[in-house]
Amino acid sequence: MHKKKIITSIIIALIIFSVIHLISTKTRLFVRLERGILNGLFYFREPAMTDVNPFVSQSTRLLGYDDDSIVIVGKWPWKRYVYADFLRKIEKFSPKTIMFDLFFVEREILPDFVKNNLKSDTNALKMVENVYSKMDQEFSDAMSLYDNVYIDLLLMEQTRSGLTKEFEESLKYNEEILKKFSQPVSDNKSSLVFNSMEPILKEYIKYANPVAVNALPDDDGVVRGFPLYCTYKMSDGSYRNLFSVVLSLLKRYYHIDVSDVVIKTNKIILNNAKVPIIDRKSHQPQIRDYDFEEINKKITNPSHLPDYKYNKNLVKCMTNLMAFAESGRMPHFPIHLVEKSDGSLEVIDGWEVLDSAKEAQASKIMAILYKEKNLEIKTPEKGFFYINYSGKEKRFHANKKTGKVETLTTIPTEGFHNVYTILSPPDIPDLDKEGNIVSTFNKKELYSWFIQFCEKTAQKEDGQYFLYNQFFKEKMATSENLEALIKDYTNFGTKAGQQPEKFLSEKLMVNSLIEYYTKYFSKYYNKFIFTGGTATGLGDIQPTPYASMFGINVIINAFNTIITENPLRMSTDIPYLDFILLITFCIIFSLFYNLSYIRISSYFFMGFITLTLIISVIMFEYKSIALKTSPLLLSNIVIFMITAVIKLLTEEKEKKFLKSTFSTYLAPELIDEMYKKQAHPKLGGEARIITAFFTDIQGFSSFSEKLTAEQLVELLNEYLSAMTDILSEDKGTLDKYEGDAIIAFFGAPMFLADHSLRACRVALAMQSKLGELRAKWGQEKLTDGIKRNVKEIPSEEWNPEDKWPKIVHDMRMRIGINTGEIVVGNMGSTMRMNYTMMGDPVNLAARLESAAKQYGVYILISEFTMNSKFSDPLGRKLKIADMLDYRFIDRMTVVGKSEPVNIFEPIALKGEMSEQDKKLCDIFAEGVECYFRTDWDNAILRFKQALKLERFPTNKTNPSKVFIERCIQFKAKPPVPKGQEWDGVYRLTSK
Repeated sequence: MHKKKIITSIIIALIIFSVIHLISTKTRLFVRLERGILNGLFYFREPAMTDVNPFVSQSTRLLGYDDDSIVIVGKWPWKRYVYADFLRKIEKFSPKTIMFDLFFVEREILPDFVKNNLKSDTNALKMVENVYSKMDQEFSDAMSLYDNVYIDLLLMEQTRSGLTKEFEESLKYNEEILKKFSQPVSDNKSSLVFNSMEPILKEYIKYANPVAVNALPDDDGVVRGFPLYCTYKMSDGSYRNLFSVVLSLLKRYYHIDVSDVVIKTNKIILNNAKVPIIDRKSHQPQIRDYDFEEINKKITNPSHLPDYKYNKNLVKCMTNLMAFAESGRMPHFPIHLVEKSDGSLEVIDGWEVLDSAKEAQASKIMAILYKEKNLEIKTPEKGFFYINYSGKEKRFHANKKTGKVETLTTIPTEGFHNVYTILSPPDIPDLDKEGNIVSTFNKKELYSWFIQFCEKTAQKEDGQYFLYNQFFKEKMATSENLEALIKDYTNFGTKAGQQPEKFLSEKLMVNSLIEYYTKYFSKYYNKFIFTGGTATGLGDIQPTPYASMFGINVIINAFNTIITENPLRMSTDIPYLDFILLITFCIIFSLFYNLSYIRISSYFFMGFITLTLIISVIMFEYKSIALKTSPLLLSNIVIFMITAVIKLLTEEKEKKFLKSTFSTYLAPELIDEMYKKQAHPKLGGEARIITAFFTDIQGFSSFSEKLTAEQLVELLNEYLSAMTDILSEDKGTLDKYEGDAIIAFFGAPMFLADHSLRACRVALAMQSKLGELRAKWGQEKLTDGIKRNVKEIPSEEWNPEDKWPKIVHDMRMRIGINTGEIVVGNMGSTMRMNYTMMGDPVNLAARLESAAKQYGVYILISEFTMNSKFSDPLGRKLKIADMLDYRFIDRMTVVGKSEPVNIFEPIALKGEMSEQDKKLCDIFAEGVECYFRTDWDNAILRFKQALKLERFPTNKTNPSKVFIERCIQFKAKPPVPKGQEWDGVYRLTSK
């Protein structure tokens, strides 16, 4: 039967798999649903704001053109000198790159209203026009000093015609420069192709790094991918692959040249990339302390390269920080080292750190180690990779300390104005041994900066810079007279109660300058700086899985995806993964649904849906793999529905027939087993080691003499219901009722390893339940006024107010239990059968039940039950005798059998026996020992002592009385001649 179901399951699974796989691969039916699931996965995975976000590199920083910046800098759009001033200021702190997410394709133009107002004043008009023309040049001049400025290319898909000669010249000039930032197309054309562009101003493209920033949204408008390159048609008709902003920045991040970039149809290879060793939890480069002496020995290029922008101010800041850091440890900034195959180290960035460590004679140095290798970036769509977004652009967070709602950004973000309003600091001067500035330094720049710094910093009235500012105002200080005023400050500082070490001095000014530099080095040094529109109504807005974002944030997320080594992979791009998952899930679904009942199948159905979603979430959370989930969910639904229909039409009908036909006399477990095995009742059976179980009510014939038929049925129904419930709870199988007797067995049709223990446990539970019933019956009174003592039983036997006669109040039952090889099966005729048992062990169980009467006990079990063993779920071998409290009763032979058997009375489960019963068992055991030694006098003595402790003292007989009488009899007439060994067997003469 199972084999047939398994084959059917596999056939169904393969059919459903084929259909769904065809739909999944050849149609777009699942596309929309998959995109919705992917969006949900992003939201589900979003890291908490308190966590280190592994999808955001700490090397990136956004300086947005935000609302505050527009208020401070001025009305948008800003003039070019604003960017020039910004660039000069931030470059003092050695950022890795600065990107302006702006198109510089038009010159600054004098507004018409200014021209009209100055028509009459030709000289003034020329002067103003000159100023405007110099604005473009000022930004160009600023860019000419650096090689790390990136600006946007304005690319267009449509071909342009009717161009002016000036435009064509500018276009060709741009295209010539673009050759340094692109490669010729072979068979690797991008999915994103442009046929024209708006040229960048010549003086800008000459010094900047032009980059493509175009994204290609999906057909639902959401940006999920970003290009590493796009294809551009040159004026001469040739095609070149232009590097996008991400690929251009990756060149800088991995320290490679254009020639190291290899573009393939489905991947990009960055040859000789210097890849930092990443912490796998935070996905940030590992910054560690190393022994400086050991590191210094391995460095092969201690002097910086000629084109390296060496920052002397960083060296002075780091040397100064040594005084406040832990002993011998270089703080804050790491050196970047490539570990070569021979163990040597090559510096690729941070020579300032190396020189600072030498000057400070540091014992430790912080470093990031790199490995040189060929790095592959998969591009499933030609030129495109998937963006692994780091979270929503902004989130709101309630500050527990202040109670205020704060706006937090996923990408480290601040306003453009924070740099624009920086007081451009002079270079840090050297100090002589007395703490004064060396004579070769131009002090006026420092003095001028310090006066402005004090004015800007004087916020707290008790702060030292507030006092300096007050002093400067009183003395009308300028950079020319500040040196003289320093000498006059002593009296002012003393009157203000200032500490002498805080008196105005050149050394204090230099230290303030160092602290100022350190503050901004910590924010911008070696960072990839992005600037772009983030103000309301400003900048391009792009739909993303986390709702809308400013375009600059999409670019940063794309860049972070690569450098944090968190590539987002679709299961469709991993060979055979979707195929294997779908066919595996289909087979699992089909097998579970076909091999289980419909009710259980519904639980499996909900469980599999939940499991599928959990697997999808786990794969996305920990592996950044987006599984194609909808085909798996659909296959689950379809297979469940098909198998449910099949079962309703066929198998459930058969099961219903079996239950309606046989449930009146077969155990529910048998019906379930018959259904599972598809075995209709038939003649025959099987031999199993099981435990037979017989019960009988003591003196039941007396009950029928005192009760009417209706009362007898009422009493028996209550009694049998209670006892059968106990039997069923421990998985016993009811064979039949014979009047008041219950015949049952344990271990068939369902296999039960501990069938012997269950039988003993049920016997004890039944005796306990009967005690509860006796108490209940004894308390029941007549309530309806109807006379129940119909047979006029005397009042001493039936109290007129009681519902039941006293014989019911004292009802007792006897139980016999035996274990052995018993034949069980469907026995009877073809018209009517019963699942029953037969064999000698069954007869012995019945004899033990009747023998209990002769010993005055209510449960007797054989040695075969007592000695049976089983294995628990942990694999431990357990013996029934070790799990019960009991006493040995006798060694006897039953009527019709010659083989003796030891019999026992179970008293309680292990550890539950009372102290009196323990004492009884000990004394009784001593008596039995004397009995077997034929020491009749001592045996009688022990049994008389035990008699006082017997469990049922009101009974006509009990084990102690039986053995006292037997000892007296054997003393008078010994069972064997004196000196001969006695087997101790007592032969019963009646059933």
